Amino acid sequence: MSDVLSIPAKFEMQGNPALVQFPDLVATMEVIQQEAMRGCGSSYECFAMTFSRNIDAKSSQLSDSMGGELVALAKKSGFYVTEDEAEILTRGCCEHGIDLGFCPAGCDEYDDED
Repeated sequence: MSDVLSIPAKFEMQGNPALVQFPDLVATMEVIQQEAMRGCGSSYECFAMTFSRNIDAKSSQLSDSMGGELVALAKKSGFYVTEDEAEILTRGCCEHGIDLGFCPAGCDEYDDED
């Protein structure tokens, strides 16, 4: 079941002919959300960035209008982050949300200016 839109909200949208495939986009977004949750290790930063990258990848495979609708739906979910937001989200930490130099995954990339 979708955490993004309630079932009544989905049915209300079905009256709009432009949104005929919208339930398919909801299902697509839910699959992407589940996949991102599996690999995030309970880190919001990691989840949000993985979710956003996967949404972008999937939207590039769709038509321009459908891809745009998928990104808009992802933004409405509150989990989608832009590249600028991702940079702010990971300032001082890796994409797993752990301080640089302490991540067990080896995310030790510092911005050295040597």
